[in-house]
Amino acid sequence: MRLDIPTLGVIGFLIGIALSIGFTLLGVVLPRQRVLRLWAAGFWMATLGALFAGLRNQIDEGMSVVLGNLFIAISGALMLAGVSRHVDRPLRWGPPVVFIGVFVAAQAFFEYVVPSLRVRLHLFSAQMVVWDACTVWMLLRHGPRELRTSCRLAAVVFAFDLLFYAARPFMSLATGTGEDAMRGGTPIVATFVIGIVLALGWFIAFMLLVTERLAVDLGRLARIDGLTGLLNRGALIEDGRRMLAHCRARGRPFALLIFDLDYFKKVNDTYGHDGGDALLRQFSALIGAVRDPGTLLSRYGGEEFVLALPGLTLGEAAVLAEDMRQAVAATEVPFGKARLSMTTSIGVAVADATQSFEALIARADEALYKAKAAGRNQVSAV
Repeated sequence: MRLDIPTLGVIGFLIGIALSIGFTLLGVVLPRQRVLRLWAAGFWMATLGALFAGLRNQIDEGMSVVLGNLFIAISGALMLAGVSRHVDRPLRWGPPVVFIGVFVAAQAFFEYVVPSLRVRLHLFSAQMVVWDACTVWMLLRHGPRELRTSCRLAAVVFAFDLLFYAARPFMSLATGTGEDAMRGGTPIVATFVIGIVLALGWFIAFMLLVTERLAVDLGRLARIDGLTGLLNRGALIEDGRRMLAHCRARGRPFALLIFDLDYFKKVNDTYGHDGGDALLRQFSALIGAVRDPGTLLSRYGGEEFVLALPGLTLGEAAVLAEDMRQAVAATEVPFGKARLSMTTSIGVAVADATQSFEALIARADEALYKAKAAGRNQVSAV
């Protein structure tokens, strides 16, 4: 097969179809990964750009140039938008839209008004450098800590893309090229070949980003209670041990509250599990809203919750527990036509010099038992 530009355009088109279908199907399988839709759309746009390059001898050259560059520019914007969303920095569409408009208008000007193949190639390289630079900056500047590995690897891929397009304007066109890109010779052919290889690099980079995101999300789900969104029991113990050791090493107190929703079984018996779930969600939201940053809040099991309070003494924790008890007692939970009331019993304990985190929970649980034995809706500290 002769590696001329139309042939490479067709090859790029076929590879683009495969990559586009791949990301589209991934988006169907992983609907929560919304970035896949943007990247799939980006690959589809790049594929259309390759198609117009392959059809350059079959359709009007000006149309091929303008539409091909338009689709490639839109592809760059969509790829960048996907990366921005991936690192939780939503892209403002105003600047990219203006940039695309200016770029395509310039391509049309140097195709129809002042024909210049060299200028058009330089403009194309410049717009690729802009997209790549923005993508690298977004990955390195805003990539979350837990996604750092994949963000750095993807940044390397886009940095290579940037370096290639930055060097491309210095490649000499073949003698006699004139304004016909089809006669650009080896430099233009090499550009197409490297562009195809780099597109495959993009695919790998995006797959790395998605894979690490999925791994992180799965790790988070393993630590979260599905109903309340709070830490589950295992995550509480893991983080609590570390937090207690940190406080102990610095000579700081470490208090712990354990809550039990009073007469919760009656709510389930009267209103069903939906009513009980509404109560649990409202309670967790209420306690979560008033707790200080740096504390640990967990659904410990059933209707029991644990709040770890680094830096608080027993007296300070007891005062906070009383404030929370009153706030809970003053809260009504709407459920259908009913309004459910709730109260909580709270046990309070503070760690001694040698006590483990699990032993501290057991002591707070003893205090909770005393509060319940005394009539519930009370705070007991030991």
